[in-house]
Amino acid sequence: MKFTVPLVLTASLVLGLSACTPPTPPTSPTPGPAGITLTCAAREIKVGQTTACTAKAAESTMAALDAAAAFTFTSSAPDRASVSAAGVVTGVSEGTATVTASLGGVTSNAVTMTVTPADPVSEPGRTVFIAQGSNTLYTIPMAAGPLREDGTVAYTVVGGGTTVFYVYQDGKSEKVYTVPQSNPQKIAAPGCVDPAGNFVMVGQEKLYYFDRKASSVSPIPFPLVDDDPVLAAVCASDGRIIGSQKDYGSTKDVEVSFEWKPGQPAVTALPPVDSGCIGCSVRAANLAGDVLFYNGLIRGGKVTYFGEGFRAGGLSDTGTVWGVASTTTTDPMFLAAWVNGTVTRHLELPAPEPARRGTQWWVLEANNTGQVLLGRQYEHNGEDGLQRDYFVYRGGALVPVTPPAGYDDDLRAISIDDKGRVLAMTQKEDDLFSTALILTTP
Repeated sequence: MKFTVPLVLTASLVLGLSACTPPTPPTSPTPGPAGITLTCAAREIKVGQTTACTAKAAESTMAALDAAAAFTFTSSAPDRASVSAAGVVTGVSEGTATVTASLGGVTSNAVTMTVTPADPVSEPGRTVFIAQGSNTLYTIPMAAGPLREDGTVAYTVVGGGTTVFYVYQDGKSEKVYTVPQSNPQKIAAPGCVDPAGNFVMVGQEKLYYFDRKASSVSPIPFPLVDDDPVLAAVCASDGRIIGSQKDYGSTKDVEVSFEWKPGQPAVTALPPVDSGCIGCSVRAANLAGDVLFYNGLIRGGKVTYFGEGFRAGGLSDTGTVWGVASTTTTDPMFLAAWVNGTVTRHLELPAPEPARRGTQWWVLEANNTGQVLLGRQYEHNGEDGLQRDYFVYRGGALVPVTPPAGYDDDLRAISIDDKGRVLAMTQKEDDLFSTALILTTP
C-alpha cells in the first residue's frame, strides 16, 4: 500500500579520545583467499527478526581472517533484508534478498533470505476514541481519510458553520486548519496523508494539497478528464499522489490516472486502464511504484489485468494484491491474493446466518503484515434493507469488527494500519451527536 515515516528521535554518544594515542604500526597487505563460503543460521525470518551469517575462507592459512569484521557483507535488496558489517541480517519488509560476503576481490556463494510478515502487534478488544460529537457544542465528526501505515489519519469535525481539519498522530489529535462550510474552494473532506503529515483535501471541483508546516492550501494540478475533475486520489509512502477519473471515450470507458509530487509544476500521465465498473477509481499505490485499480495493476509503466473472477482491493508494499475471487457472481466467494499473475485462494468467505440474499464481499484495504480489511453486504429483512458487516483477516481466520459497548451495530469501517487497528465511524442509535471516529483492534 500502502504507504511510513514516523518521527524519529536520534541521540549521539560522544566518546573522548586520549590526546596521547600511540601511532598504529603499519600492516602488511592481506592476500585474498582462493574462495569464501557463506552460511546463515536461518534462511527465513520475519520482519524485525535477525539471523547471523558467517563467512569462512577456503585456505587454512586464512584462518586468522575468518572473523566477520574482515569480510564485506552485501544484500541485494537492503529494503527487504539488510545486513550489518558483522553479518547480522535483519528482516525489513516482506520479500527475498540474496546475501554475499567478499574479501580481496573474491565473492562468496549467495544465500537467499526470505522475509515473511511480522506477527501482528495489536491489543485485541481495545478501542481508542479519536473524535466524538457534542450535544452542547453541536459538533459532529464528519469524514476521515485512510490511515497511514503508522495509524496517522486526517479527519474533519463540523459545527458552527465551520469545518475543522485535524491530524491524529502518535495518539494525539492536532487542529491544523479551519474553513467556513461555504468556503470558495468548496473544500469539505480530508483525503490521504503523505509521509510528512501533509494531506489531500477534497473539494467539489478540485483536489487540494495541505502543507501542514506552512499551513497553506494549494490546488493539485490534475487536469480535467472528459470535462470532469479528478476527485479520487491515494498517497504512496514516497510522497507521490496518484489521482484518477473515468474517461467515457467513444469506443470504451477507461480510467485515466496521473502522478504528482508536491512542488512539481505539472503531473505525469500514467497508462490508461480499461474501466470495468462505475466508481472503479485508483485504489492504492506502493513504494515499488505499483498503482492498483479494481481490475488491474500499473507496474513498470504497463497495465496488467487480473482477469474475470478477481476483484482487487488491497496492495502491500511488496506487490501482493488482495481481493475477492469467485467463479460466478454468487457464492462461493474466496479471499485471494494475486502475485505476479497467479491467484491463490486463502479462505472461503461465509454467507451470513441465517442465509440472506444478495451477499457480496469486497476488500477495502490490506496492510504490510498480511492482514486484510473486508466488507460484507446482504439483504436484510428489517427496516434497514441492506446490512453491512466488516472483518479483519488475520492468522488464517476472519475476526469481526464490532462497535464499542453502547454503540449501534451499524458501524462503518474505513481503513486498517500495519498494527491491525481499524479506523471506523459509529454512533449510538438515533443520536447524531453521538457520532464517533474510533480506532479499534478486533
